[in-house]
Amino acid sequence: MTSPPYLQAIDYLRGHRLSLVWMGYSLSELRALRAETIGTERQLEEGDGYQHLVNSVARTELSGRSAGILRRYIFDIDQVFAEIYRVLKPDGQVTFVVAEATIASVPIRVSEIIRHLAGQHGFRYIGGRIRAISNSRRYLPPPTKANGMLDKRMREESCLTFCRQ
Repeated sequence: MTSPPYLQAIDYLRGHRLSLVWMGYSLSELRALRAETIGTERQLEEGDGYQHLVNSVARTELSGRSAGILRRYIFDIDQVFAEIYRVLKPDGQVTFVVAEATIASVPIRVSEIIRHLAGQHGFRYIGGRIRAISNSRRYLPPPTKANGMLDKRMREESCLTFCRQ
């Protein structure tokens, strides 16, 4: 079971920087690692073969920068599937826990990205379910009755299970 980092939800390394420094990492090591993590806002240029998937999962057209960020996320998740396929036994199962996202106010169907890439790597979709994200289990403070940015966060996640063929 894996829950890959969200498309643009949380900067995990920034949130844990002090603990990681305490454990011996230097700030320069953490900067280099952060630049390569899934969900980083780095772009991937066109011509990588992912643009068709970008077009199908974004409900409206994205700006060049936003499309580049989404292509990079798709590339990263593609690499995750390649590694899972490499280490998972035939007939083994993997469950992805993901949430839909937005980039620059454009809804992105992350579950569709996961299902598409899984199929390309030889996984068969078994099934899934949607579950609510409990406010008491959030990394950041729970939403309030106000209309702040934190109140617009995802409220549910999808659990998608695949079998390696």
